[in-house]
Amino acid sequence: MSSKARLIISILLAWALGCTEGQASGVLRAVSWNIEWFPGREPNPEPANRELHLRRAQKALQGINPDLFMAQEIADWASFAALTSSVAGMEPHVLSSFQDSPAQQAGIASRLPAESAWSEVWRSAPSHPPRGFAFTALRLDDGSRLLVWTLHMKANRGDLSRAIAAREEAARQLESHILALRRVYEPLGPVRLLIAGDWNTSLDDERFRHETTLRAMTLSGLDWGWADVSFSRRVTVPSSGVFPDACFDHAFTHGLRIRSARALQSHDEISDHCPVLLEVEAENPIPAWTHRTPEEAGRQWPAITQQGVALPATPAEPVLTEGRSRPASPDALAASERASITARAGKKTAVRGIVGRIGSVDSAAITFINFEGIPRGGFVAIVRRQHLPAIEKAMGGPLPSALSGREIEVRGPIQMFGSTPQIEVERATDIHFIR
Repeated sequence: MSSKARLIISILLAWALGCTEGQASGVLRAVSWNIEWFPGREPNPEPANRELHLRRAQKALQGINPDLFMAQEIADWASFAALTSSVAGMEPHVLSSFQDSPAQQAGIASRLPAESAWSEVWRSAPSHPPRGFAFTALRLDDGSRLLVWTLHMKANRGDLSRAIAAREEAARQLESHILALRRVYEPLGPVRLLIAGDWNTSLDDERFRHETTLRAMTLSGLDWGWADVSFSRRVTVPSSGVFPDACFDHAFTHGLRIRSARALQSHDEISDHCPVLLEVEAENPIPAWTHRTPEEAGRQWPAITQQGVALPATPAEPVLTEGRSRPASPDALAASERASITARAGKKTAVRGIVGRIGSVDSAAITFINFEGIPRGGFVAIVRRQHLPAIEKAMGGPLPSALSGREIEVRGPIQMFGSTPQIEVERATDIHFIR
């Protein structure tokens, strides 16, 4: 049996058995913290340093008293369990086992019952994103589910362009995973989302002006946890004298109202990162999931600053926005009309449909835009690797955030890959929203 099949069966069993609801009520205190090579603050610490780091972190976490804890740079399960034992009622749910960063794992613990929990590495891609994510599904006291991800993105050491490319690829894969898990859980009842961790990038730094990692999350419909929070309250990596203050740790939510968000400073004896504390409560009714235009998402983003001088935030000019949508072409074929599409092999054709899953082969040479209700062997649109960066730049973010769940029209010559009809998208103008 495949791991995916086992996952679905475990979720359905948990639902059928009526899992115990969470004990938390009202405001949920959620903390994300990169604890810097925990325990010991270095890759191969002396036993005394491990013990000192553990005791300091236990005391700090006990004082913060979170209901939900998302941690990065954890060495092993025993250390994570010892750390979380300092908070009454908290249980560790998952700790990753990334082979490329054995002492920098990601974990989730909480006071809430977990229905499922696991971790995954990012799929192989030319940009080689390191590590992956940890995930758990929790039950809240209102019967809804809270899906939680924590992650640790590629750091900025070495070639910055490679680090950015690795983070952007990880964000694309994360969006696909979020969409897949929503499709599994939403039929079972109300779903809320929280994604938090060390993203190693910022919306305030000129170096990352054109990076799409964080913007892709808000474009996809998630809410940025730092919206309307002043920079001084969200400095998560205080200046070391070499680099300025930075906001590298972020959270994104859906179906949760953020009552307050702040970086808890004065923990420099424990980590170079500050704990991020979010106080959230259930948002009812849960808002409909809607993708945002860059203009809408940009209302959450701060102006990029450099040395105290504000610069305008300038995401790429989008091609696909509601303002550029149009009615379907009169001659457009539905994606379900396989026979009619196949009959037009070699001819320029417009095909319309609602975008479903977007994914790529392991080599990432081709990205596939699949349509809802279309079985394997039916119509598909493809984007080759050499065209993907320009198309995503024109859209203002990764394809999943721009297209998933939207009705679009794709225009181009029909190609046949065996018996599968497809259109190769070479530029963003080959795609239009349908209104």
